[in-house]
Amino acid sequence: MTPEVTVIEVLRTATVVLAVYLCAVVTLGIALRIVGANLLAAALDRVTPALARRVVTAALGVSLVVPSVASANEEPVVMRRLPDTETAAPSTTTSTAPRGVAAPLPVPRRVQTVEPSSATWTVKPGEHFWAIAERVMTAARQRPPTAAEVVPYWKDLIAANRSRLRDPSNANLVYPGQVLVLPPPRP
Repeated sequence: MTPEVTVIEVLRTATVVLAVYLCAVVTLGIALRIVGANLLAAALDRVTPALARRVVTAALGVSLVVPSVASANEEPVVMRRLPDTETAAPSTTTSTAPRGVAAPLPVPRRVQTVEPSSATWTVKPGEHFWAIAERVMTAARQRPPTAAEVVPYWKDLIAANRSRLRDPSNANLVYPGQVLVLPPPRP
């Protein structure tokens, strides 16, 4: 090991030890104050430099605030279409999962059926069954519908398109580009 690497390793180790010490002292001081052991907390304060306590306390506070602020500015999750697996040969091997672990579920094959319907909807990124049902009901009623008016049509929409879903047991998985059949809205 070169002398430069040795110096860096020593500095890194010292920094980690100091950080752990400061975090432990601040945490212990907070705990002592919570339980009412003010004399012990005061003694601990005399051993720890005030500047170090303030820096660690501020860092702990920032570590609580920054993740919530940062997540508020994140881009929304966008689902991307995966390549079709219909052309892949079906697997003939059997899964032997360890005891207590569920074997992976087989990938359901999409059945391409043509249903006689004139109204269809092509799913755009970020859309889901509820949003589609709400838009169709708004257009049909010429006003924003109530949730009670959307629910029956939302259920009809899912039922009419269950066979078109990649996972028929999970109606939350619709993908951009999927073409859905729109049943007529109820009166």
